[in-house]
Amino acid sequence: MPEFNEPKRRKKPAPKQQTRPVRSPKPKSPKPNVGANSVRPSKPQKPQKPAEPKTQQRRRQNMAIYYVMFFVVAVAVFAVLSATVLFNLEVIEAEGESIYSHDDIIAVANIKTGVNLLRFDTEESKRIILDHLVYIDSVTIRKNFPNKLTIHVVGAVEMAVVEHNGVFYKISGSGRILDTTSRYTGLTVIYGYEADEPYIGDYIRSTEARKTDLIFLLMNTAREAGLTGIVDINIEDFLDIKMNYMDRIVLHVGPATQLKERFEGAAYVLENEIATNERGTLRLLEPTEVVFSPE
Repeated sequence: MPEFNEPKRRKKPAPKQQTRPVRSPKPKSPKPNVGANSVRPSKPQKPQKPAEPKTQQRRRQNMAIYYVMFFVVAVAVFAVLSATVLFNLEVIEAEGESIYSHDDIIAVANIKTGVNLLRFDTEESKRIILDHLVYIDSVTIRKNFPNKLTIHVVGAVEMAVVEHNGVFYKISGSGRILDTTSRYTGLTVIYGYEADEPYIGDYIRSTEARKTDLIFLLMNTAREAGLTGIVDINIEDFLDIKMNYMDRIVLHVGPATQLKERFEGAAYVLENEIATNERGTLRLLEPTEVVFSPE
């Protein structure tokens, strides 16, 4: 029998591997040599302005000098005009309430029109008005440029009478001595004040410094607390102040501490707990403790 030869199997060719194209590396830019000897490129410089000619520089300097001289001359001229022609007084007005008329106040001030406001002395005129018009507590004089002057006055308001060596001095709310008077004026009389050389037109003061303002403190605080009808106040003993209420009740105030609260308590008791015909003593021991002792 003929020999059977098994046919040879052909091997499948292995698939070809796809080769990726190899990219050539990008050429690196050479780094600048920043060594000690390297020179960096400088920024472009602006072209320099051409120098001014010397004649032009001198002209600018001369103009600056002319401006300074003109300013100095203008200031000097203005100063001369202000002291001679400008700001001369033409209008004088008075305002405020007092027993004096506005014409009387202007006449007493003795201020003449035509004077220069810049050189006018307001303090001297204020002193003259206060010296001649006793029933004025304060004076303010305003310069209203270019040519006006305003005198503002505050009239004196009678507040009390201060007894000193048997003489009764009527004083205003600011303490100005207005006149001498009798005890019975309807004003509260202050005893034990010991005035220091009182004279009409002056502001009253005591030989004891602590008493100088004490009467104003007592009077103002009593009014604010509603305590009225005070006939007289005795401050001879600073630690034992006494007040005469309606000539029938003596208030023992003691020292001048916590006055507002104690006066409010006294005002309440006098109005609500004591008959209008009772007499006695009211002791203001504490702000919340008021003791009445009838006669």
